[in-house]
Amino acid sequence: MKNFEKYEKEIKELNYAFGLDKNTNKPMKCFEADKCAKYCKFWKDGWGCYPNREDSTKWLYEEYQEPLLTKEEREYLKAVIKPFKHVNYIKKGRVWLSIYHSEGYYTCICIDYGYKFKGLEEQKEYSLEELGL
Repeated sequence: MKNFEKYEKEIKELNYAFGLDKNTNKPMKCFEADKCAKYCKFWKDGWGCYPNREDSTKWLYEEYQEPLLTKEEREYLKAVIKPFKHVNYIKKGRVWLSIYHSEGYYTCICIDYGYKFKGLEEQKEYSLEELGL
C-alpha cells in the first residue's frame, strides 16, 4: 500500500495542501509557518514547504511503513534521552536499550515491561530522526 492510499482521507480533508509531521510521519495542515519550520519534513530553509512539492509527491508514492515506535514508546524515550545533550543513536538489545551519546559514552537502560519496542531490530543502530524523536 502506498502512502497516498493509506492517508487518502486525511489528505482530502487538508484540501491536498499538507506537510509531513516529523514525529508521526503523517500528513499535517500546511501553511502554519510557526509549525512548518519545526515539525514538517518537507520544510526547507529559505523556501518553506509550499514550493517543495517534489518531496511530497515522492512521499505519496512511497510504500507505507508502520512506525518503528508506538506513541507511548516515543514519549518514554523522549523522557529518557532528555538529560543528554547529544544522542548519536539508540540500539536495542534483548532486554535493554543502549543510548550512545557524546564523546563515545553510552548508557544502558532496562526495557520497562510495559514497553516492548517490537518495531526495533536487535543490534541495529537507529538515529533520533528515524525514531521520530
